[in-house]
Amino acid sequence: MNKVFSLFTGLAAVSLFVLTVSPTPVTAKPGWSMENHPMLGLTEEQRDYIDDLRAIYRERIGELDWSVTEEGHAPETLQEARELSAALRAEIREVLTDEQREAMKSYRASCPHSGQRGSRKQQIDRTSGTLYL
Repeated sequence: MNKVFSLFTGLAAVSLFVLTVSPTPVTAKPGWSMENHPMLGLTEEQRDYIDDLRAIYRERIGELDWSVTEEGHAPETLQEARELSAALRAEIREVLTDEQREAMKSYRASCPHSGQRGSRKQQIDRTSGTLYL
């Protein structure tokens, strides 16, 4: 009985340590991740407008049916979320000036996580139960 109690206490202590030391989860901002990038030089009005857009789309994406089955999320839900994310990115691009759009395009092309591996683009499985924002 003492061994079981010691094991349980040890596991609880390790779990508590991991929870306090591990970084907090990062939530995705649908459709936008460069709002504070110095290369873009966004004005305060642009930042505020983009923040408002993100809040609207975050709410709309949150209203989707995110119930999970054994196969993952419903394909219709994932497709709707992808369409909403694409619409948000399009609205954000409309807010940017031509120079800011070019700066964003060149920055994203140089990013190691831009979806390219060497000379081949990384393919995302659109049929999976995971939404990549």
